[in-house]
Amino acid sequence: MHERCEKGAEEKMTSANELLQEGIEAAKEKRVGEALALLKQVVELEPRNEMAWLWLSDVVETDEQRIVCLENVLAINPDNQPLKRDSAFSEGELPP
Repeated sequence: MHERCEKGAEEKMTSANELLQEGIEAAKEKRVGEALALLKQVVELEPRNEMAWLWLSDVVETDEQRIVCLENVLAINPDNQPLKRDSAFSEGELPP
C-alpha cells in the first residue's frame, strides 16, 4: 500500500512538471489563455511551486492578480533575488 502512495505522488509531480513546461511554452509563444489554464492547474496541484506562480504572474488578466502571484513567489521564497531587487514591488507597486 505504501508503494501505491509513492507512485501516486510521483505521478502527480510528473503531471505538474509536464503542465508547468507546457504552460511556460504557451506563455513564451503568447498563447495566454492556454498558458493561464495550464499554470493554474499547476498551482492547484502544487501550491508552493515558485516557478508556476512566477510564470502565472505574466499571464493573469489584472494587476491585482499579478500582485497576488508575485506575493506568493515571495511567500515561497523570500530570497527571490529578482523580486527583492525590484524596489517598486517591495513598495507595493507593480514591477514593469
